[in-house]
Amino acid sequence: MPIRSHGLASFSSIIMLDLAQPDRLWTDLEAVLNGLKQATSKHSSLGQTDEMKELTMQRIDSWERIGVTPTNSERIGHSFVTQIPQVPISQNVVPDDPGKDPGFKESTIDELRSHKDEELLYVLKDTEIRMKFEVVQ
Repeated sequence: MPIRSHGLASFSSIIMLDLAQPDRLWTDLEAVLNGLKQATSKHSSLGQTDEMKELTMQRIDSWERIGVTPTNSERIGHSFVTQIPQVPISQNVVPDDPGKDPGFKESTIDELRSHKDEELLYVLKDTEIRMKFEVVQ
């Protein structure tokens, strides 16, 4: 995750997860959080690290007010994973054709894409027939 030279003081992050795939939810969340931790640790100086610890403690206190503590979040994760088995990260493979990924269905776009695929198939067949005809002459 790139963190620009503006520093960590103005850094913010939004994590978006695909709720249509609950079997990847917790695994993806852990991967993103680990990536954020690694990226921020690379770009923090000693002074920034102390400041980040202070801000982190303030945020943890805020989470604790609504009942989410580090150990509680582990229990939430364990409970979630127990109820919905997660697909390991190594199996999260990008499909050969992302346009045909079942997780991203858009009826209008899928219909237009299907139409364009049919047109392309027609052009390819037509070209193949023309090439055979030219070979015969």
